[in-house]
Amino acid sequence: IPLLRQLHQLGPGAAPDRLLYLRRTATCCGTRRSQPDQAVNVCVPTGNFGNILAAYYAREMGVPIDRLICASNSNNVLTDFIRTGRYDRNRAFHNTISPSMDILISSNLERLLLALTQDDEQVKDYMAQLSATGTYQVSDRVREKLQKRFAGYFCDDAETKAVIGRIYQKYDYLIDPHTAVAFDAWSSTGATTGGPDPPASWSPPPVPSSSATASSAPWARRRSRTGWSCWTS
Repeated sequence: IPLLRQLHQLGPGAAPDRLLYLRRTATCCGTRRSQPDQAVNVCVPTGNFGNILAAYYAREMGVPIDRLICASNSNNVLTDFIRTGRYDRNRAFHNTISPSMDILISSNLERLLLALTQDDEQVKDYMAQLSATGTYQVSDRVREKLQKRFAGYFCDDAETKAVIGRIYQKYDYLIDPHTAVAFDAWSSTGATTGGPDPPASWSPPPVPSSSATASSAPWARRRSRTGWSCWTS
């Protein structure tokens, strides 16, 4: 109930986001084949922190989720934030082959901070610092709560292309770049986060860029078998 109250207090402008979170949560729960009380890890490729926030909300509502793995590309502001508690947008911006994650200001992170702090004035202060200086540091208490539930990981375009190639060669399945980032994060962190639960990608795969096809032909020219990729076991 407190969480639902927070969602309501976000205001009418956030209503589409609330509905989207609920739909994404239902999709995630409906496609995961596990025992009812078996905790799973959720790995999400994200730049704006929307889908992984949905998984966090699902956990708070009772879905048995253990760790939340935040997978980023070279725009790794979220990875650094989870690892250090310091959010710093003052860095180079990279145009990547996973463009849905090409973000340096993650707007949905503000909602997570409200859930972790339960203090809207503290969150306002963080956002004021971000606006004025491009950076803020959360308290030790907030950082500890963040790291207890979240893990951060990132990979660059070269590794993303390599993952796409490995998955295609092994499974004859063409994943999109966003899913590749998530798969790389899951492969690298799964052993330390409590379980072998595979990643999910929610972004429709774009038309392959020239940089992707040039380095990964001929298989990059083949279409994915689905509208988007969602890994389940």
